[in-house]
Amino acid sequence: MTEVRDVTRSEPSPVSSLIIASWSPLARYSCSEDPDRFWAEFGPSALHENNAYGQWYEDWGAWNGYVKEESTDALRATERYPVMTPDELVARIEERGGNMTVMFHPMAGGADPELAWQSLQLIEDKVIPALRDKGIETGGSQ
Repeated sequence: MTEVRDVTRSEPSPVSSLIIASWSPLARYSCSEDPDRFWAEFGPSALHENNAYGQWYEDWGAWNGYVKEESTDALRATERYPVMTPDELVARIEERGGNMTVMFHPMAGGADPELAWQSLQLIEDKVIPALRDKGIETGGSQ
């Protein structure tokens, strides 16, 4: 039996069918040539989503990584919704030897579709080609 510690409880919870090799919080990445400007527009939507899920899980007595935050600045500091330039995102992936899951959630919390599209376009036009040039598998079609 594997022992899993619930960070909201002081005692470990035994779970018979769960094996955890390692765990890290999932981040929902966005890409922008100007991360500060992007965050100014995107942050309120991310905060809404984060806090809605955080409240639901708090009400259920469960935890999955969403912890309520007081402000967009506080949420940004957690890196749950990192906004990076294409070069920064490529460097982060490369630092981990290409061995990481990168989750995109461009319309988190009802974000502006145009802002979401700008982020996805940078990923398609700059991040994926740069990773492929470095020999890092990106999945999907070539």
